Amino acid sequence: MDQQHPIPQEISAYQFRLVGDMTLKQFLQVAAGIVIALIIYSTPIIGIIKWPLVIIFGLTGVALAFLPLEERPLERWIVAFFRSVYSPTLYFWKKTEASPVYFQEATVAMPTALPISPAPIEVVPTFTVTTPTIIPTPPAPPVAAKKELEIPEE
Repeated sequence: MDQQHPIPQEISAYQFRLVGDMTLKQFLQVAAGIVIALIIYSTPIIGIIKWPLVIIFGLTGVALAFLPLEERPLERWIVAFFRSVYSPTLYFWKKTEASPVYFQEATVAMPTALPISPAPIEVVPTFTVTTPTIIPTPPAPPVAAKKELEIPEE
């Protein structure tokens, strides 16, 4: 009986499952986070500093093992972040043989006629401006006394 068996394609990508669905790499990441948290816990640091550090390192170990972002493990994100921060940004300039048209001087045929002489300058007389004098306004006429109008009754 000839029976065909599937041939494994990704032999190097095989990950050994240690406990359930947890791989050996995930187990080591969680264990490293917990070990660092225990080391910080055993130091004589005051509690207000010790406990946040213990929690941060414990959760970092768990996040590295089990938290993928956009189908990539968290460790790839961290490595990519530090590479982008510390690697220099390189720009390579490649010289082109022909220079662009907008950097070249324009070749325009100049007219052969004689240039026109400028018009003579006219002398315009100037005027002096005197400051205006302020004339006081005359006083207002006196207001007549109010008279009451009487309405005749019918």
